Amino acid sequence: MLFFNNKGGVGKTTVVVNLADALAIERNARVLIVDLDSQANATFAAGVVKSLDDTRDELRNCNVSNLLLGGRGGFAFFLQESFQSNSVRGVRKNTSYSFSNSVDIIPSHIQLTTLEDNLAESYSRGGLSNVLRKKLAEISNKYEYVLIDTPPSLNVYAKIALFTADYLIIPCDLSIFAETGLKNVKEFVDRINDDKRKYNFPPLVVLGILPTKIPPIYNYVNHSLPKIKERITRRYGLPILKTIIYQRPDLNKCTAHYRGYPQFPEPKSIFAYNRDPMNSPKWRGK
Repeated sequence: MLFFNNKGGVGKTTVVVNLADALAIERNARVLIVDLDSQANATFAAGVVKSLDDTRDELRNCNVSNLLLGGRGGFAFFLQESFQSNSVRGVRKNTSYSFSNSVDIIPSHIQLTTLEDNLAESYSRGGLSNVLRKKLAEISNKYEYVLIDTPPSLNVYAKIALFTADYLIIPCDLSIFAETGLKNVKEFVDRINDDKRKYNFPPLVVLGILPTKIPPIYNYVNHSLPKIKERITRRYGLPILKTIIYQRPDLNKCTAHYRGYPQFPEPKSIFAYNRDPMNSPKWRGK
């Protein structure tokens, strides 16, 4: 399952890590997250980054680049450092954010940005598109779900992700700025499916657009939102999922309070969180 949008800040990573936890807890499933974004936000959220000190960077030579370049490349190729493993079993880490202990992650790393040009050249020659798919097939019996987080761009990492996945969900806040990227996503999927047909692989199936960061305002949700959804469906021919992820302003305020270094949210701030997101009595039928 792939989560991709051409625009950043729409909640891709948030959806991935929370859905992984929900599947592990509610369905008692083993879940693997693949972080293909060089920003490595899913890797940080999963709690596998042990230190911000570069001299103790455990993921520098143990991340998704190992799978993409194997023993032939990765950071070892550029930095002449030891290359730990080029298998999923050797790279995956168990996450610490989930109570289920059933969520693993193939971490990313900020230095993936230095590999992008080399990977793009390899992809254009046809030697890279199917690598990750093959690596994941080796452990297909170990996980019920594989969730792939992607960068908000049409780069080589996004191409690899779309080629690897069977299903796509497009997180989108339905703003006019995010909407402009949907045309690019649709065209990108069409090009990837053309490549998949060359390998006799089934096409990537778009499950739909997942509305995210929707403001919990009565008039907007009941009057404006239906019109926006209808326009998007008509214009781009993409289905919109029934599930809606609303903004939680009070929760955002809670995470603004930090302590210590490296900083982490102040635990007491959660008591300020109002679980009722509906800011109008109309939501309660009054």
